[in-house]
Amino acid sequence: LPIGAGKPFLNFRDWRRHFVDGWSVSDISTLQDGGPIALEALFNNTGGIISALRVNVVPGVSPSVSSPSPNLWYNPAAFTQPPDFTLGNAPRTISILNPGLQNHDLSLAKRFPLDADRAVEFTASAFNFLNHANWNNPDPVIGSVASPNTDAGHIIGSRGGRVVQLGLRLSF
Repeated sequence: LPIGAGKPFLNFRDWRRHFVDGWSVSDISTLQDGGPIALEALFNNTGGIISALRVNVVPGVSPSVSSPSPNLWYNPAAFTQPPDFTLGNAPRTISILNPGLQNHDLSLAKRFPLDADRAVEFTASAFNFLNHANWNNPDPVIGSVASPNTDAGHIIGSRGGRVVQLGLRLSF
């Protein structure tokens, strides 16, 4: 940081320099789009012969919802379970993306020199320090009319909240 002895700001020469000198800040930020949603059929009605079974598209029904949220990310009514021993006509992935990721990690450190060979360093690290909700992917499993998957299109939970870690290190 540009503060302390020999720096442009807070350049104190008296006792205050011990509180101002030796600070450092670091940050890692990640912004990432979600990948495409790959829908799955609830039942594999091919007798397990085909493992990459797809669902059927319902003509005229849009898979998009007006305001995607954890309550409903995509429209599961736009897809159905394929009939027995058929592959399904939907593409491998749909045009709607899974939720993205936004994460910001911040670290603050202060070095306290004890003498020429020894020092104490205090660190405070905050992972996801803005506590941004990073949603899990929506449930991609499409059931049949007789046995629907009631969680299809819903997001259940999120990944990692804020975590703060403190450390103290003696160098000698």
